[in-house]
Amino acid sequence: MRWYALFVQAGHEESLCKVLRKKLNHESTKFIVPKRKIPERRNGDQVDVLRPLFPGYILVQAHMNTKIYYIFKDTPKVIRMLNHGYLHNSIAKKRSNVKCENLDYNEYYFRDIPSTEIRRILTLLDENDTINYSKVSIIDSNITVKSGPLLHMETQIKKIDKRKGRAKIALDFLGETKVVDIGVEVLKDGNNE
Repeated sequence: MRWYALFVQAGHEESLCKVLRKKLNHESTKFIVPKRKIPERRNGDQVDVLRPLFPGYILVQAHMNTKIYYIFKDTPKVIRMLNHGYLHNSIAKKRSNVKCENLDYNEYYFRDIPSTEIRRILTLLDENDTINYSKVSIIDSNITVKSGPLLHMETQIKKIDKRKGRAKIALDFLGETKVVDIGVEVLKDGNNE
């Protein structure tokens, strides 16, 4: 089974996962909405909140076929299945130049997420599909991750905001590098507390 991405109306990711699970209960599919735990200030207090890692996206693991594709396409609030930039109109152009038996038309409607991209995202997630806090220390501008999902991924960290308790990390997703904020616990004086 491979991983695919659905582009949906932002804010409806979780409810759409439930709807699609019901529609595809006989198919072997898995739906996840990757989330990140980040600190936010509300009325002067710091609280932990869960936000989507990629707002408006649902990741789907499936043996993709046109039947499943049309179930997605016909579901309200699903905008489209991402296909890495191929347009449906390009099929007509291809038909005139290529014999039908040599062309897999499915790749123009759905295309899997590259394994290197999905593997990195999945390693960050816990069993609840959430990126939890990592413990980091900063000594002389050198960032060291002591524990958590960012362990051994220091090169992905672009910036740390100590006051907000957030790190900006670079993630490759669908052929683009996206910079996202995730929560971190900054250890004082580099201690392992």
